[in-house]
Amino acid sequence: MEFSIYKQVITREDFITDLREKGMDRVGDSINYNSTRIIDGEEKSASMKVDFFFKLDSDDLVEIEWAKYWGNYFGDDSKNTKSVESAFGMVIIEIEGDVFAISLGRGHSYASNTADMDFGFDIAEIIHDESSIEVKSAKFFKQTKTNPLPNIMSIHL
Repeated sequence: MEFSIYKQVITREDFITDLREKGMDRVGDSINYNSTRIIDGEEKSASMKVDFFFKLDSDDLVEIEWAKYWGNYFGDDSKNTKSVESAFGMVIIEIEGDVFAISLGRGHSYASNTADMDFGFDIAEIIHDESSIEVKSAKFFKQTKTNPLPNIMSIHL
């Protein structure tokens, strides 16, 4: 199952409105979670709200694996099908006011429109390991951060 994770620069409500305007429907109900973790010896609590949206452009009868997986998780056991990758899925997660989107199928085309284009660099700065960096050339797309090298670093996790 392939997916992409995006941090959104708009509110959860505005993102949901945008998805509905594009024909995506909510699957099941929103799920609220409260999580407590110990980070660097300190207990941290966070609440999150999770939603699943889905849209199918075709009625052909090939089952969509990720729609079944996420649909079951949200209490929907209907069979979603496709002929080509014409299915759009989006898992929306709001954590303490930050909105993240996990795009499934062609959902990336909706999530990327309102995404924070520096989010991947922000994550890489947190989790990188100096010993696993290779320097490669790259073309930047909608990137606002400056890079001290004329090349981008490829990080292997």
